Amino acid sequence: MVRSGFEVELSASRRYWHFGLLESRLFCDIKPSNQPSPESSDPRGDMFRLRSRVERDVTVEIRAPKESRKNAVSLAEFRTWLTVTLDIRGFSHPSDVLETEVGDLILDPDFHSRVYLKGMRLPCSGSGLKQYRFAYNFLQGKVNRDRQILVDRDEEANMVRRIWEAAIWKHRTAFLPIYVGLLRNSPEALDVESATHFLQSSTKLLIWKHLRGEAGDDKFFYNEASSAE
Repeated sequence: MVRSGFEVELSASRRYWHFGLLESRLFCDIKPSNQPSPESSDPRGDMFRLRSRVERDVTVEIRAPKESRKNAVSLAEFRTWLTVTLDIRGFSHPSDVLETEVGDLILDPDFHSRVYLKGMRLPCSGSGLKQYRFAYNFLQGKVNRDRQILVDRDEEANMVRRIWEAAIWKHRTAFLPIYVGLLRNSPEALDVESATHFLQSSTKLLIWKHLRGEAGDDKFFYNEASSAE
């Protein structure tokens, strides 16, 4: 937002946080609040009156700079900003999520192809025409300066693999067929593009048994030259 020309200020923990740019570098100026603490305050009443308390609440102010002729932030633009996080119910909270110890697999179709890091969206995930079929929330990862994308593609692919393996071992009946479907029908999708390199042998064995079970008494063909195992 700051790089787009908006002024951004945050108040929390009895402090004011002002964000700006200095020679293209983002900085944050933090100053203590001099406001005296009120003797009593009704949180519900304050919320109804849009009144915040710096010692209790977290408030974010976004406005166009005084020298700019840009109009006020539109409601549509503000709603778009709310989608950068997974935590705002009614705006950006998915309806179907499987949480694992290594990250979250987001099954809500409205979120497909999105990537999040610790609940915050990375807007430039994907590579060209290749996209994810599902969405993911990673618990760790290194991003570029503007926090748009993970910088290590192999690390990202491996984290996707770990999330799927955790989901399969947690709910094999539900998620193994979905993953096999990705390998079979969408091998170019980023979800499984690097499966050959990162899947553990135990998971490959599960997939093999699943395919043989599907085939039953019919002949089963395996192409060793194929990139998908």
